[in-house]
Amino acid sequence: MLSFVGLPSGVAAWLATRRGLQFRWLDPQTKAVGEAAGRLVRACATPRSPVSVLRRDARQLSQWLLGPWDKELDEVRTLVVETDGPVASLPWAALVRSNGHFWQEDLAVRNRVWSSPRSAPQVQLASVKSVLVVGAPAVVSDGDWPPLPDARAEAEKVFSRFPRSSRLLVGQQATLTEVRERLPAAEIFHFAGHGYGGEGGGLILRGTGGAPALLRAAEIQGADLSRCRLAVLSGCATGVGERNGPGDPQSLVRAFLRAGARQVVASLWNLNSAATHLLIGEFYTALFSDATVAESLRTAGAAVRSNSEYQHPYYWAGLQVFDTQ
Repeated sequence: MLSFVGLPSGVAAWLATRRGLQFRWLDPQTKAVGEAAGRLVRACATPRSPVSVLRRDARQLSQWLLGPWDKELDEVRTLVVETDGPVASLPWAALVRSNGHFWQEDLAVRNRVWSSPRSAPQVQLASVKSVLVVGAPAVVSDGDWPPLPDARAEAEKVFSRFPRSSRLLVGQQATLTEVRERLPAAEIFHFAGHGYGGEGGGLILRGTGGAPALLRAAEIQGADLSRCRLAVLSGCATGVGERNGPGDPQSLVRAFLRAGARQVVASLWNLNSAATHLLIGEFYTALFSDATVAESLRTAGAAVRSNSEYQHPYYWAGLQVFDTQ
């Protein structure tokens, strides 16, 4: 576990491994870390940024954050990260270690949002009895929410993996009313569509007369999602509420976790629909082979990265795993 805490005197860091607990200060690089983190997020959020410049910032950040601990990760399979302050926004998968590898090449990474007595066990898909899949809600707009053909295909592909236990809501069926009614019973919830990451953020669904309707974080937080083992929010900017660390009340991630969901997969920027369709397919393939959620996301990222069209971190580093363990 790698933990960061922002304090007036700087950023404190702890690394807990089988060898014990280690501590170090990131001061005096606190301001530089924040600036570099912001640059890396902006660079990862667009496929037009130069990969060479992105990798330089990603490697410098990794050196600042890990320092002498980089070698400690050689023996680590899964890294749990607790974030705060300037590092809360980082796409951990896209950091570059001293060996030149992206973190995701060597590690499965998950973000611990807070400590909870609830467990987040490995998702055993064979035992799942209720899956809700929502894809490409049909909404009437002035171009703010364009059609998402790959999102619909993604939802249909996920639905096909659960032939006896899933409910598919796509297009005109993907209404706010239907999702509100069916979400509390879902053990797995998969959303492929438009997300809204601004103030009062949420998931864009079909409302009255086809108008966009928002399933807000505040409403989700008040629901009973104690049956939900995994929520996959495969929409644009569904995880941006985590950029400011633990204090953002608009975070969709925290809303799902507070409502009882065990693990959440959410996005840090506006995703590429085609690449995400591919990534999600690989993600569920790995899950069905009994890999953990974090390991499955790492496997899926590697599959996307192996495609010559999708080697930029924009295509494979935008989704992250969040939980409370």
